[in-house]
Amino acid sequence: MLEEIQFVFDMTHMVALPFKTPEGYNILVYRLSDSDPSKMHFGNAVKAFCMFNDVRISEDVITEGYVVVFDMKGLRFGHLARVQFGPLRMFMQYIQEAHPVRLKRIYVVHTSFFINQIMTLVKPLIRHELLSLLKFTSSGPADVLPAELLPVDYGGPLERLEKMHKKQRRMLETKYRQWLIDSARLKEIPKEERGKTATTTKVSNTIGASNKLEFD
Repeated sequence: MLEEIQFVFDMTHMVALPFKTPEGYNILVYRLSDSDPSKMHFGNAVKAFCMFNDVRISEDVITEGYVVVFDMKGLRFGHLARVQFGPLRMFMQYIQEAHPVRLKRIYVVHTSFFINQIMTLVKPLIRHELLSLLKFTSSGPADVLPAELLPVDYGGPLERLEKMHKKQRRMLETKYRQWLIDSARLKEIPKEERGKTATTTKVSNTIGASNKLEFD
């Protein structure tokens, strides 16, 4: 992976928890591991997020749906100041139009005092269906998910989030290295030229199979 993407994974935890909810939903957790706003490049963060999610789609294959947890602990007002509208719009388009998964719930935990400013920024880009899935709490994940599904960071019995992040990051850097390189190249090719490329990857097949997010 590019150095700037590696840097994003250095300062975040992006983790697929090992066990599903009682309804059979996969759980994804995102949080900062380094809270220094000066280190954040929003555009690179969006790219890293998309890479991680592309890999999860491949790994999980068939799933009843996803529960997503965004942990705002460590998020500062300075992070908000570094948000770029272009990458933000791309991020929202990816979530709502190009991500072939079924979202069930989105929990935003440890909400910051400036959550209203954040919502003012992103709400014009969010469809009603996605907005209806958002749940906010100033508490942690243990208030919205069974404790037995959570890492010790959140009062559960599972290994620390940092350890899981390192394992899953290593998978991206080894098993999916060439896949992600080919996917990045494909996205850089103009649409009218994509049919001419000889590169056929698992990522393009997976994402090409569905170009619409499903909401419940």
